[in-house]
Amino acid sequence: MINIQFNIRVPGRDRFKNIRCWHGSTLFERKFWELQIYRDSDIINLCLRITRKQDHAGIQFGLGLFGLNAEFQIYDNRHWDQENECWKTY
Repeated sequence: MINIQFNIRVPGRDRFKNIRCWHGSTLFERKFWELQIYRDSDIINLCLRITRKQDHAGIQFGLGLFGLNAEFQIYDNRHWDQENECWKTY
């Protein structure tokens, strides 16, 4: 897993308000995308997360300025089986 995040937050303030969320499937089997716009207490927010071999693994990128944030992710909808080192089948 790679997780890079930088943020500056307003001290003593903890807010979150979802503005809009879009989502859908991709051309690839079991891969989905999501774009979310929201408000929070961050003055600046930058994040990049790349995951594999875990539940809903994928790539996530976020950017925020003065409390208005956008996050985009492409992820796998399956769950990872730690014991057998493979995707779970249902």
